[in-house]
Amino acid sequence: MSFRSWYHSARATWATGLLIWVPLTVIAVAAIYVTWRLLEPAPPHKITIAAGMPGGAYDRFARQYAQHFKDNGFELEVRNTQGSVENYALLQDENSGVDVALVQGGTTPPKARRTLQAVCSVYFEPLWVFYRDPRPITRLSELKGKRLALGGARSGVRSLAMRLLQENGVGDGDVILSDLTGMKAAEALAAGEVDVVFLVIAPESEVVQQLIRDKGVSLMSFAQSDAYARRDDFLSHVKLYRGVIDLGSDIPAGDVDLIAPAAMLVARQSLHHGTLELLVRAAKRTHSRGTLLADDGMFPSATLTDLPVGKDAEYYLRTPPSRLLGGLPFWLKSLIDRLVFLIIPLIAVMLPLLRFAPMLFRWSVRSRITRYYGRLKDVEEKLENAPDKAGFSAAIEDLDKLEHKISSMTIPAGFMPDLYDLRLHLDRLRDRLRHKMG
Repeated sequence: MSFRSWYHSARATWATGLLIWVPLTVIAVAAIYVTWRLLEPAPPHKITIAAGMPGGAYDRFARQYAQHFKDNGFELEVRNTQGSVENYALLQDENSGVDVALVQGGTTPPKARRTLQAVCSVYFEPLWVFYRDPRPITRLSELKGKRLALGGARSGVRSLAMRLLQENGVGDGDVILSDLTGMKAAEALAAGEVDVVFLVIAPESEVVQQLIRDKGVSLMSFAQSDAYARRDDFLSHVKLYRGVIDLGSDIPAGDVDLIAPAAMLVARQSLHHGTLELLVRAAKRTHSRGTLLADDGMFPSATLTDLPVGKDAEYYLRTPPSRLLGGLPFWLKSLIDRLVFLIIPLIAVMLPLLRFAPMLFRWSVRSRITRYYGRLKDVEEKLENAPDKAGFSAAIEDLDKLEHKISSMTIPAGFMPDLYDLRLHLDRLRDRLRHKMG
């Protein structure tokens, strides 16, 4: 084959293929566009978490989550609040801008189930009851007539303390309430301005460490700790073992029975599942190690929550990161996950088209050849009806014109046998005409 013939054949192949593949490409692009629009959008670059008071446990842990988000190319803004009650209020306010919050177990408002979901529980927050009294106190009902520091009205500790006091038959008129909390409450207890301080906080906190070392202050050991755990699902019986705070000083000097709600991550039900995964990963990195009150691997957990744990969050809690994608930045992993969901329907659309494309290509080329057989049929009919040599001459002229058009055709080399068959049939018909002309 000469270069010119090869060039025209290749050009014909390219032109015919273009006519086939351009429509298929348009269909593929349309399929990608529709699928992309139907896919869930990428995780938001920035969300906001409601934490507690500046310097508190919630604030400290929230900032650790924020660092994990930053390491993965996202931003978690920490908003300080007065505590769990305010956090729930912010989550239920659509205009607050808060997407997730750290809250104390047992403080969930009744209407929260409609719009919120638990992500996981993250650690035990025991209820510490420190008091000044020469007599040991082991039941909350023994606090009647005393001055209690319960924290602010929008704090989780006050919400829990009031609930438990009412369960013990202690009403507002039986005690004197103070809004003091934290170190200010500890100072008031040391100064004799209050008799009892309620705290819901981690044992490593500064105020607990200070109060538990104060020889003039006693820590209440709940004689009914198991009963509390049975009555209230959000409470657990935990034991502060002898010497676990300070072995050398033997603090505490004996085992202490405590009751503890679990701190929870709570989010709006509309939170993007990718953000939920990132939150769970942050919680695992922050809370999976054991503490003075919990074994290694106990937290984060899908149990010990007031609200039902969302299906996506539960899946991420029980599923370890992918070995293949686990080392990738989260934004890249999220993009790959979305592309996988994009490629699957694209393959479903394109596979039948790809199988059909060669057939369509062959049909397109052969149709250009076979249409000339209709012209040959017309000339053959003229041959049958031609009464004289003038009619035969006209038919031969038609064949010559037809042969000129066929000769100028450029088709892929693989279809040349079909073209030669056409020219052979044309020559045979022309021979018949010349034979009839004598």
